[in-house]
Amino acid sequence: NTTDFGSIGYDTIYGAGLPNLSKFIPYLPFEDISASDWYYEAILDVYTRGYMTGKGNSGDFEPSSNMLREDVALLVYRMAGSPDVAYRTIYPDVDINDYFANAAVWAYDSGVITGNNGKLYTGSYIYRQDFALILYRFADYMGLDTSARGNLSSYADTASISEYAKEAVEWAVGTGIMGQSVEYLSPLGYANRAE
Repeated sequence: NTTDFGSIGYDTIYGAGLPNLSKFIPYLPFEDISASDWYYEAILDVYTRGYMTGKGNSGDFEPSSNMLREDVALLVYRMAGSPDVAYRTIYPDVDINDYFANAAVWAYDSGVITGNNGKLYTGSYIYRQDFALILYRFADYMGLDTSARGNLSSYADTASISEYAKEAVEWAVGTGIMGQSVEYLSPLGYANRAE
């Protein structure tokens, strides 16, 4: 919660750095989020970390809006620390001037998002199973343990999970990312911003 002036972390000249008081104050600037919402703590976390911001001109978070594929690319790019990227054309539906252009290149280069038929499919909502797959690949990219597997047999719609995403959904259930106290996983439903 500080801004470093010297080398990263504590050093004998600058100490821990200049405290950034805004990081100590839990505050969400979104009028459509209430402290009583089930997703409040999660949104506070991703907002204070700089992973997600408001949406559109209203500045609201829009928790029930569906996630776009390009916004998922931007999310995991920010979670990775927004590494430097030299833009190049990979997807025909991503332009150098798009707010997610560098994120799309990084996601492709890291193997976290591989696209679909050569496109990122910007403007398209992301299926829950595909979001699980991206998070699974991201965890692997970050060197995290991805061995957890959940039992999918108790969910009524397990058969609708695409084969390419099954292992990732098992992992997401095993880690508690999906499937808490519900009987449907909705793998082909869209992931919303609160989720």
